[in-house]
Amino acid sequence: MRAELYYVIFAFFSALMAGLTALLALSREARAGRRSLVFCLLASGWWAFFEGLLFLNGGLDTKVLLTRIQYFGIVAAPPFIFYYIIDYLGYLKARRRRTGLILAVVPALTLILIFTNGAHHLMWQEMRLVETGGLQALDVVHGPFFWAYTIYNYLLLVTGGVLVLRAFLRTRAIFRWQFAVILLALLLPLAGNVLYLFDVVTEKPFDFTPISFSAATLLIAAGFFYFKLQDLLPIAKERIFTNIPDGIMVLDDRDRIIYVNRGLSLPLENPGRYFGKPAASLFSEFPRLDRVLGAGSGEAGITVGDARGEKEFDVRISELRDRRGELMGKLLLFRDITERMRLEGELRRIATTDELTGLLNRREFLERAEREFSRSLRYDDAITMLLLDVDRFKHINDDFGHAAGDEALRRLARAGEECVRATDIFGRLGGDEFAVLLLETDIADAVRLAERLRSTLDDLVIDTDYGPVSFTVSIGVASRDDETTLDELMSRADRSLYRAKRAGRDRVDAT
Repeated sequence: MRAELYYVIFAFFSALMAGLTALLALSREARAGRRSLVFCLLASGWWAFFEGLLFLNGGLDTKVLLTRIQYFGIVAAPPFIFYYIIDYLGYLKARRRRTGLILAVVPALTLILIFTNGAHHLMWQEMRLVETGGLQALDVVHGPFFWAYTIYNYLLLVTGGVLVLRAFLRTRAIFRWQFAVILLALLLPLAGNVLYLFDVVTEKPFDFTPISFSAATLLIAAGFFYFKLQDLLPIAKERIFTNIPDGIMVLDDRDRIIYVNRGLSLPLENPGRYFGKPAASLFSEFPRLDRVLGAGSGEAGITVGDARGEKEFDVRISELRDRRGELMGKLLLFRDITERMRLEGELRRIATTDELTGLLNRREFLERAEREFSRSLRYDDAITMLLLDVDRFKHINDDFGHAAGDEALRRLARAGEECVRATDIFGRLGGDEFAVLLLETDIADAVRLAERLRSTLDDLVIDTDYGPVSFTVSIGVASRDDETTLDELMSRADRSLYRAKRAGRDRVDAT
């Protein structure tokens, strides 16, 4: 079979494949750039189809008419492929219509000059038939505007290539193959056009441009569907992820890290070095991350500590599945909740702490004491209650001022914290009345602690504007015996406190 027939068959085959791929693209779900890709496929298919027709029988007038019709595809293919690239890279944003109109100016002008060429010969200076392999082909001597139009198309393709190359160099290594597909697709029509215009391979009038354009769009379409250029992380999506303050991590179906954004730069000083590694490599950095991944989806809290302090993250994990429901990977969202946890802790502190002394307030003390008293009943553990208040506290306020009274209460709280254990419960019930619940402590040990606290407070002296102030406390002690409620134990301790007051104050009374 002659080379000319091979050329015709390949042109028709390219047109058929471009058309079928365009139909396939229309049947898929909407993705960024799908419409421009469809139009680019149709334009290149149109171009290749009429290229094949031009080599079939027909006179000069027929071939000129076919060429003019063919140009509807020729002028449309380069702008559409350029439009697709800038759409894919995220440069269009809200300027879609304006950009489309600007790109349509030169193609529209070219079509006008083509159909009026007889009046000015700016596109074609001469058109004649030549014999090649038993087929008649159209040989054209191009005019000045054709070369200007060709330079314009070269600029579109080269500009698109530069943008893709920049994205290739700036993006993560694991994603560069996506842009390599587009770069290769842009080189094909440039190479085909050079072969045609400058007769690099042969002097026969074979235009490899439409075939190479069809091959380029088919290559992009293959990336669109098979390589899933739009499904992974093109540069537009990466920019969005990069600017999100929350940490984002994407794993593939084998839990390998394929993306980490800047939001994780605090706990991970160099996130890029984890690319391609299993998520298990982060378990030392993120405790409990293994449990989150094991669950498949949901959320969990993770604490991360480093030299700059401790951070709290709320980690939410979602499975990424394709249209068939097959697992493609996982998306992990790390939300820094350190400040929220700090505020929540502050609110809890305000709700449970006495503002003046920093001890537990009445409500929180009673709630904790109730739980511990119930536990002591269940396990028959010893538990002892201390009730204490400042002797003649009203006279301190009256004689030395309320500031002195407040300072006395604060000094009492600090001295009590030094005497009791961290496991004991110490709180201010109100006014100058305090309570201590001693866990797993019998009456004898409780009395010794109470005496130590009382004597410590006896030695305290507070300097005021009205002179030094000292104060004493009375303490009532009661250890659980037959009591079945906390109120009963506190009532017995209160009776002991009353006896200490009545016996002269500054003493400990135990029952």
